[in-house]
Amino acid sequence: MEYEEIMKKLIKKTMRMFYETHHAVIMDILLEYMIMYDNEICEKMKMLNKEFNRLVVKLKDDKLLKAETKIETKSDGRQLLRCVYFIVYSEIKDVIKYKIFKMSRFLEQEIKNTEKLQGYKCSSCFKEFGVLEAQRLLENFIFKCDECSGKLIENKGKTSIDDPHMLHSIMMNELTEVISMLKELDKHNIPSIDYFQVLALRKGKEMMKSSSLKSEYKMCEIQEEEEKQEIFAENEEKNVELNFKVFQKQEESKNEV
Repeated sequence: MEYEEIMKKLIKKTMRMFYETHHAVIMDILLEYMIMYDNEICEKMKMLNKEFNRLVVKLKDDKLLKAETKIETKSDGRQLLRCVYFIVYSEIKDVIKYKIFKMSRFLEQEIKNTEKLQGYKCSSCFKEFGVLEAQRLLENFIFKCDECSGKLIENKGKTSIDDPHMLHSIMMNELTEVISMLKELDKHNIPSIDYFQVLALRKGKEMMKSSSLKSEYKMCEIQEEEEKQEIFAENEEKNVELNFKVFQKQEESKNEV
């Protein structure tokens, strides 16, 4: 899956921007294993089921992960209800796009509302006018108050971190990378998959990983054997050279006699 690495990066980035640390950890675990039972995630996070169930509500509500209840039959015949969690990339991508869209639209509306509230005010009587109201009071290229004919000046108000213009600018700067990844993902056809398909994908990845480990182990064995052969060959060469020198000395001794 060509899009998988980009998708993982997008999810991790988004989780750390908009969610708390424990939510990000839960998603990181699911990104690695794709599908897990609740007790497996609890074991990884070293927490009780009750605490985990409280934390995971936010992620379920935001549709960042999916949950299904499965019946597990124990060796003694007892049946237990187990909750399994998994992620679907196509749905997460849509959720993130919608979240950014809503945030952007909210701030744009706040900007419009702020402009209406700020607008202009009379420098003499301090009467306030919205931006649209001021347009009809333009006289000889000067905005004049309809009460006292005083000059209208821009009612900027206070600029703070709560200023919608500033918030929108900050948000868009921080989301540049996220938006770029979303555009890249739009080039791919990310399928919507169910529980059984996710389970099959996990098993396939585990088999590939196992096969890869076996290949690496085999390569190590081959490399080790080659090194042994090289050492053996070097020793044989040294032995031949040593024997030849001994033979030469013996011959020299005979000639002297």
